[in-house]
Amino acid sequence: MLPLLEKRLTIPGFNACIIPQQDGYLGLSRVCVQHSQRGVYPEATNTIVMFTLNSEYDVISTNDVKDTTNRTIHTSWTRGIEDPRLLSSNRFTAVTCDTNARWKPEMSIVTFTTDITSIMPLCIRGKENEPQKNWLYLNSHTEELHDYLYSSFPFVIIRLNMNTGEGYIIKEESTPGYNIVTHNGAVVKTSEGYLLTVRVKQGYSYHYSLWVKLDDNYNLIQVSKPFRFIIGTYLNNDGTFLPGGYEMCMSLHMEANELVVCVSINDADNFIQKYDIADINSMFP
Repeated sequence: MLPLLEKRLTIPGFNACIIPQQDGYLGLSRVCVQHSQRGVYPEATNTIVMFTLNSEYDVISTNDVKDTTNRTIHTSWTRGIEDPRLLSSNRFTAVTCDTNARWKPEMSIVTFTTDITSIMPLCIRGKENEPQKNWLYLNSHTEELHDYLYSSFPFVIIRLNMNTGEGYIIKEESTPGYNIVTHNGAVVKTSEGYLLTVRVKQGYSYHYSLWVKLDDNYNLIQVSKPFRFIIGTYLNNDGTFLPGGYEMCMSLHMEANELVVCVSINDADNFIQKYDIADINSMFP
């Protein structure tokens, strides 16, 4: 699986995502400043950078997206907004730790223009005290009710009320034969249903990624062979993958028959990659 195009983005931060807009792309990235004194909280402060790209993925502009909400900020592991995933030109999902007093990361919906205007924490009944990260938007039934992929392997689908921020589990699917721990990366709607990429962990380390196909009812169709976005890294002599390094795909979208990927490497560099969808499909058995 070789990319048709690979281009490093000259932007601040990591875990970038993009969406198409007229004559180019809108993107967000996360900047994290680690504090020098460990055990004094927050240990790190996060900010969001908004950027625009032209059609060739050259950077046109970057600017900080300031939090102007005057919200209550709770002391927690970190402060600020982490790991944005764009939903539209004025909304994104993100991880927030300082929006609650439970010392747990949670998912929030963030509204913004040039600055952040609202942050609404999201909650799944019965899972309030569990760490929450990496939910992926799937589908809207009404303006109010939206479906998200909560987790993969096994697959859990949730339905959220976007007015209240509360939701519940609507589907759980076991995955016999897959004894793996995964984190959701990014998802895109296709003619078959949904194409998803997930990161597989070995212990605390990143191991490799998988492509996954779901149908329109969120049933598992196929799982690809293991791969890495950066070719030739962390390989054993037999071509299997060693754990190590880090790859985080934060957005996918289709342009004709090409899949556009935004992937962050080692919490430092952001790349745009473009793949022929036929090459992606060849990764499935």
